[in-house]
Amino acid sequence: MALERSPRDHPTAEVAVYPWLEVSIPEIEREFTLMMGSVLHPRSAGSVLRQPIEFTSAKRASGRWYVTDAGEIPGVAQAIGQFIQAWTLPFLDSFRSTADVVKAARTRDDRVLRDYLHIWREVAATSLELGPTAAREFAESRFSAPGLRARYAEAFQHLHLRCQN
Repeated sequence: MALERSPRDHPTAEVAVYPWLEVSIPEIEREFTLMMGSVLHPRSAGSVLRQPIEFTSAKRASGRWYVTDAGEIPGVAQAIGQFIQAWTLPFLDSFRSTADVVKAARTRDDRVLRDYLHIWREVAATSLELGPTAAREFAESRFSAPGLRARYAEAFQHLHLRCQN
């Protein structure tokens, strides 16, 4: 959970409360680490998904709560709990396994915040679930630009070698 002191977007608040979620699926992380090799930055390892909980709501309901004085804390805690119960827990129930990650990738579930490293985790899940050929095809469809191919050449080489075995 992130706390922002004197948030600019709400000047009368003392603090903004911004909860995050984190999903770890060790087998995906192992495959991701093997695939990425030296491309992987040390701070990039660890979680299949890490994002603000606001992305789990269907209409991007605000995932920030503001506290202007200490008396508001119980109400804010209750509102966060209601949000988690309504949106975040159902999302987490649908995002537990490699098959769930592959399904979210293939349907482009908009509750998942995707950056390049997350997409590579989806490639790793695809490799585990559907095999290296499906993973390579998925990676090629997501990273078609020459610059991205060059940047992630080691991961593409890993997939190429896995397809030959």
